[in-house]
Amino acid sequence: MARRPLATLAAALTLTLVLGGCNAMRDQVSGPPLDENGVAITKVVKDAVAEALPDAVETNTSTHLDGFANTLTVTVRWPDEVPLDATPLQDGARAICENVKGYDVVNFGFYLVGAERRAGILDAWSQAFPDLPPARDTVARIWEDDCPVVLA
Repeated sequence: MARRPLATLAAALTLTLVLGGCNAMRDQVSGPPLDENGVAITKVVKDAVAEALPDAVETNTSTHLDGFANTLTVTVRWPDEVPLDATPLQDGARAICENVKGYDVVNFGFYLVGAERRAGILDAWSQAFPDLPPARDTVARIWEDDCPVVLA
């Protein structure tokens, strides 16, 4: 009888060790990522992107699990009259990479306020970061490993 609980405990411990490097698993155990001052990374990133993009109407963040990937979504509400070219994409992505910790991937996109629709950023993203994977029409996915390219 003692074998079954020990085997279950061993399996749980092994699973914990295997997944221990996963940001999503850490969040499930210890709560959302915080900076060194105890401020939620979502707020730190939101404020940094808002500061980097003074033309933005509003910046919003949300989080979710995508499988085992801890995902942060940053959506910038952008005025239609201000061109959405490579520059704001670079500035926003840099602000994200300088401040994001504890997330595996960030979905970064823009919403055009007057047109009331998501902005297509495929071409502007490719111009801003030709060495990164292309955006998916309206959203760029910035993985942890992409940040050195973004910050270069």
